[in-house]
Amino acid sequence: MALHAQQTELRMGDGTSPEQFTEVEEVVSITGPDGAANLIDVTHLKSTGKEYLQGLADYGKISLECNFTGETQQMALRTAYANQAAAGNFQLAIPDGAGTYHMFSFAAVVNGWSLSTPTDAKVSLTVSLQCSGSVDYLASQA
Repeated sequence: MALHAQQTELRMGDGTSPEQFTEVEEVVSITGPDGAANLIDVTHLKSTGKEYLQGLADYGKISLECNFTGETQQMALRTAYANQAAAGNFQLAIPDGAGTYHMFSFAAVVNGWSLSTPTDAKVSLTVSLQCSGSVDYLASQA
């Protein structure tokens, strides 16, 4: 059964212990992670076709489109971008329709933060997160 995207959340960790996660405000869409694994060519003279091993996975980027509000988490993302901060922890929570979430946990570096202010339209914010390490699936969580 397909899932509704409504109520999906991207949450940003505060770096404390135990870490608390807070939802990024007014996210309109989330794309990614969009990574791919490196392929290692292991073809040799007795091969009958190209042969490969899977190399390390690169989990890629996650992009957010938000209505710009200037609220706490949006500005925390800007600060992380401006200060070239180390990777922080994030959670992508997708509702499963049964009151829990499919939870993906990952560390990422904020490598893009951009405002768009078109004529006669809303101010929007685009944020790009580069995953650092793996994206882990934590199963259904409340």
